[in-house]
Parts: sequence; C-alpha cells; structure tokens
Amino acid sequence: SINSGCCTFRSATTLLATGKDAGAKVQNISWGTKNNSYDAKVRDFDRYMYDHDDFLTVVAAGNYGQNHALNSVGSPATSKNGIAGKLKSLGDFCRLIFCVSSEN
Repeated sequence: SINSGCCTFRSATTLLATGKDAGAKVQNISWGTKNNSYDAKVRDFDRYMYDHDDFLTVVAAGNYGQNHALNSVGSPATSKNGIAGKLKSLGDFCRLIFCVSSEN
C-alpha cells in the first residue's frame, strides 16, 4: 500500500487502471509528496504509462517548492513519462481557466 499523504492506494497500477478502465486517456494526479526522488512509486507510474502508451498522467509538481528551490519537485512528479506542472499563484490558475474555457 502507498500513502501519498492524502490518500492510500495499493499500487500506482491500481490507481491508474481505475481511470483507464473508466475510459480516461489522461488522468490528473493533484497531489504530491516532499520526496524528491525517483522511487518505486514513480517507477510504477512510468511503467504503467510505458505499457499503456495511449494513457497519460498530469501531475502536480508539489506544494513544497519555494523561491525556485532546487530539488523541490516531489514524487510522483519526478516521473519520466508524465507531465508535471505548477502554477505560481491563484491568478495564474484563473488566467489558465479563462484561456482554456474561452477557446471552447
């Protein structure tokens, strides 16, 4: 079992398969840890996306980076096969939502 700090799940494979089995092609993982390493959980994320090349995770880079500090991106954002992102402020989030929604 893996404890992310906000939730516990048996494995990354179990977590990601839940979305894929429901028909998702992209899954948002909006949590992260302080662990800035390429650990077993991250390897499981990468392996899953490698084995399912029609599936992608978009992961929060974490809430622990301050002032552009080195090594502040936490697992699972340290994966190699997903996309990690961070917004600098709530204003950035509001601009992103406006841009995305205004194009539709």
